Amino acid sequence: MKKIAATLGLLACLPLAAFAENIELDKELNGLDIETKIVGDDTATTPGPGGAVGTQVLQVTNNSDSTVTCQLNPGPAETAASESPMTPIKAGASAVLRLDGSYASATMRAKLICKEEE
Repeated sequence: MKKIAATLGLLACLPLAAFAENIELDKELNGLDIETKIVGDDTATTPGPGGAVGTQVLQVTNNSDSTVTCQLNPGPAETAASESPMTPIKAGASAVLRLDGSYASATMRAKLICKEEE
């Protein structure tokens, strides 16, 4: 019985591990203390070999002392994806950024750009 429970527990973690490997995130944080966490979205589906459709979700936490503005942009190959709007994040707060669309490969590429608000 313990073997079955351990096996089921391990199998339950596999989708999370597989999802985390499918995102390549480039960060331009301009020296700001920003923390990121991929939280995913279960709306993603696979339309065919090597591609994905759905929403990728990133939680951004501002550990800086001032308000910052962040935007999540699709990588150059992700022409069918749309960029997220510029999102202000107050000091000590978090925000969720979404990147909707179709991706050229199973690995989604995006760039997070954060700047101190002027």
